[in-house]
Amino acid sequence: MGSASRVVSRIIASARIPCSGKGRLRLGNVCGETMSAICKRALDITIASAGLIVMSPLFLIIAFAIRVAMGEPVFFRQVRPGYKTRPCTVVKFRTMMGDGSQIETYSDGARLTRLGNLLRQFSLDELPQLWNVLKGEMSLVGPRPLLTEYLHSYTPEQARRHDVKPWDHRLHSGQRS
Repeated sequence: MGSASRVVSRIIASARIPCSGKGRLRLGNVCGETMSAICKRALDITIASAGLIVMSPLFLIIAFAIRVAMGEPVFFRQVRPGYKTRPCTVVKFRTMMGDGSQIETYSDGARLTRLGNLLRQFSLDELPQLWNVLKGEMSLVGPRPLLTEYLHSYTPEQARRHDVKPWDHRLHSGQRS
């Protein structure tokens, strides 16, 4: 074993990780929940990085199409409650006309463009959320992040959704809001 490998092995062996309120344990004795969280985060980083790299040509095509069809901005940003209700800014490709000030004036259906409808139909508007996954604000597996204004309406059971990092399940369930 090389000297770099020995150094890494020593660092890992001496790492102390919190584990389910039972104090701090050595990595060799890490409980299942903590190890699962570490593996989940590693998987999130790997898949989000690969997805952003592999899909970068598609990102450029979509961004160009939005810029031509709707102008700027290309991205839609919205603050939503994340892990432990901490606000995170969800990033999506823009699918509607207007700057957001017209929300009261026109219905979503009237503001949705043909390109936006196509992007939503294939969930391509959700792809920039891989950036949120890479930043650690979201996970590839988790509850859909709802709007902040609904927080006060949650029952204690519904509020448990914020005990994990969110992700938009519409990619898997076909639900649209």
